[in-house]
Amino acid sequence: MIREEAVALALVTAILIVVLATCTRARAADCQAKMGPPELGFWRWRIVDGKMCWYVGNRTLDKSNLHWRRPETLQDDGVSGTVLERKFYSPEEMTFEKRWRGEQK
Repeated sequence: MIREEAVALALVTAILIVVLATCTRARAADCQAKMGPPELGFWRWRIVDGKMCWYVGNRTLDKSNLHWRRPETLQDDGVSGTVLERKFYSPEEMTFEKRWRGEQK
């Protein structure tokens, strides 16, 4: 009985090792418009979204793992906020009728 459990545990461990060894870990990198300080590592660049993307990392890093940071969302009071230079109103501030008529707040 103990021998069967040991064999089963060894088999599960071997399968786990094989699966973990064959999996490649994708790593995303943030693009920067300019090369940063050399203390961070060796900087490389690729063209992403028509712009030169500087990043620290492996030269074989796939382009799909390179991305530009999105602008942060600004919140005024937790209900309405300015997002990407656009004002969003809560339902209490702007009803459908006001929007339909083109009224401003």
